[in-house]
Amino acid sequence: MILTELYELSKQLAGNDAMPSMYGKVKIRWMIPINADGTLKGSFEDLKGATKAELRGKEYVMPDMVRSSGIKPKLLADNGEYVLGLQKAGADPKKVAERHRQYKELIHLCAEKTQDPAVIAIDRFLATWKPEEFNKADLGADLDPADNFTFQVYGLGGRSVIPANAVENNTAIQNFWAAHTAGKDSPLMTCLVTGIENCPVEIRLPVKIKGIPDGQTAGTSLVSANAAPFSSYGLENSLTSPISRDAAEGFGKALNYLIATKESRLYLGPVVYTFWVRGNFNTQVISKLHDEDQSPEDLDDLLEEDFNPFQTAEVRNLLDAPRSGRQQYGVDADRFYALSLTASGGRAVVRNYINIPIAQAKINLQAWFDAMLIVNEYGQKIQKPYLSMRRLLRPLYRDVNKELDLSGAKLLDIALNGGKLPLDMLAQAVRRTAIEQSIPHPRAALIKLILTTQLATETHNPMENMQELNLDPSFEDEKDTMAYHCGRLLAHLENIQKAALPEINTTLIDRYYSAAASTPGKVIGELVKDAQGHLRKLRVTKPAVCEALQQGLESITIKFYSAEKFPNTLNMQQQSIFALGYYHQRAASRKIALDRKAEKEAKKAASDADKADV
Repeated sequence: MILTELYELSKQLAGNDAMPSMYGKVKIRWMIPINADGTLKGSFEDLKGATKAELRGKEYVMPDMVRSSGIKPKLLADNGEYVLGLQKAGADPKKVAERHRQYKELIHLCAEKTQDPAVIAIDRFLATWKPEEFNKADLGADLDPADNFTFQVYGLGGRSVIPANAVENNTAIQNFWAAHTAGKDSPLMTCLVTGIENCPVEIRLPVKIKGIPDGQTAGTSLVSANAAPFSSYGLENSLTSPISRDAAEGFGKALNYLIATKESRLYLGPVVYTFWVRGNFNTQVISKLHDEDQSPEDLDDLLEEDFNPFQTAEVRNLLDAPRSGRQQYGVDADRFYALSLTASGGRAVVRNYINIPIAQAKINLQAWFDAMLIVNEYGQKIQKPYLSMRRLLRPLYRDVNKELDLSGAKLLDIALNGGKLPLDMLAQAVRRTAIEQSIPHPRAALIKLILTTQLATETHNPMENMQELNLDPSFEDEKDTMAYHCGRLLAHLENIQKAALPEINTTLIDRYYSAAASTPGKVIGELVKDAQGHLRKLRVTKPAVCEALQQGLESITIKFYSAEKFPNTLNMQQQSIFALGYYHQRAASRKIALDRKAEKEAKKAASDADKADV
């Protein structure tokens, strides 16, 4: 279970970056300075920074919790309504007063339980604080009740203390907060993460997940049932998936850590991926191949970080390889984990998770890259063969930036996990081809990639030889073979028409591609008949061209000799194979033209050289 692995990760993270129970990263805008006797020490200190990330103040690790409804004060650090009783415009004065009252009660209780001098000083300050006498001009002109406030106490042993700050390592305050937030009425159930039986479980998960695209700023809940349709067996809220406090807080903090850390997350459209590894680590960058859209990072940049199994460039490169088109990975570890999330309102949606051996991930990635290899539009084996996710998906949409959905996430999941790409993506590629009457190289690569995942078996892969200019692939289904040669035939008929009518504006492709791809039996026979008229014209005007085109036509039509006729209809998969046949034949024709041009230029250069010698 992926949550169990995240929980295990949290225990390892705690050794490097320990965070007390029910503490989190909190932006503090205002620091309230007070003396040890509880009196105010000057004006409030504004912690607003110059950058966008610092507009809400400076980040500290402080007491925190999920507060979705009701009045729940946070210890020592909270917004202005709770800490000082400041009223926002339009706020209910009674509710603001109640929030402030409960906050003061919490501080007073903490002072009694811990006997901490700093908390006692804050308790004394709040006992004399009167919100109605508050003078905004004296304490801070930009005070906003929505901002977070905390206290800094001076005069304690010659130093100042921020008691809410986790770096103070005040175990008495930390233990008080952990005990205070523990659910007193938590039911006893079996924790789904740890497997511990008859333990207290959380009615609401204590940590929200932040950083998910389109999610709420305050974070989204991973488990929540706040309406009857979401309930199960009479269980509500987070009890539909019972999880203990320790486990819930652990995997929540681990997930937030991964999302917040650039090296351990990857955004792909509306999806965020987090990833980490478990086991030994050995740095070895195997190869470095990239596409035209994205330059590779410098090798020194990739390896500049010290090893951290949760934050390493090599692990990121493993996940990033199919997205960027760079076959760059070198992680040697026991397991590779990845979790993909999107947001739906206030909930986090787990789209998929990956839990596979690193060795298997490398095998899957190599198969992924091999499956997309296909010659370019000129029949040449391209020098930079691997395409990024965006380049693969771009030919499916009119505007990939506006229309890109979860398709990229599907590709990434299958690139690492293996499996079959969805046929609906193949149908989309076929539809775009019919609309545009053209097949750019990335779309041909995507069609080949999808068909490889769909058709390849342990003993036979009809797509294997298509990375070369192979015009006679071997399909197990005869109708697939016929579909491929129908596509080739249509491309060759187009060449005949263009040779006979070079000034034509609307070609047979513009008029008949869709019909030929779906119902070749109704269209292609008539087009072959029409081509005879073009060949007769060429036989008079361009006999050599006519002879070459006639031979080409015969070499394709002979493929239909055993079938005796063209297929009446082609299904969506066969239409995609038709598209590859069309693409390959056009590439072959262009290659012949380029080779002839190169041969002529070589002969001319040799002739010019001979004349120069004379």
